[in-house]
Amino acid sequence: IRLECPALEDDARDAEAVFAASLVLGALTNVIDNAVHWVKVRHAEPRDRRIFINVLPDHFEGPAIVVADNGPGLQDDPGVVVRPFFTRRPGGSGLGLYFANLVMELNNGHLTFPTAEQADVPEAYDGAVVALVFSER
Repeated sequence: IRLECPALEDDARDAEAVFAASLVLGALTNVIDNAVHWVKVRHAEPRDRRIFINVLPDHFEGPAIVVADNGPGLQDDPGVVVRPFFTRRPGGSGLGLYFANLVMELNNGHLTFPTAEQADVPEAYDGAVVALVFSER
């Protein structure tokens, strides 16, 4: 899987947020795990699989971590995909995005599903876009 992460570049802008690190790490892990699964579903060839991760200091109501992929994208309303036990993933529990959403709410933030344009995601990432948005400091 090709990973692109502009936040790691030397000229990337810094962002600050206060949150429970272990909980947010779990939420981010769930979002990335979904991206990995769905790019494999859409693309048989590993070289065609892409995931984009970035930090946006001020695109939303607060700083955000954005994860995008070139999988099939979300088929359902965002209000549905964060419900407990809802899943389209074979063998999935339906708890990943529910957990991620809950964690963000517990940290005074929220999980959102912006368009690629809203999140400054390159065209090659035409699948799902998920943003973990933190409250302003």
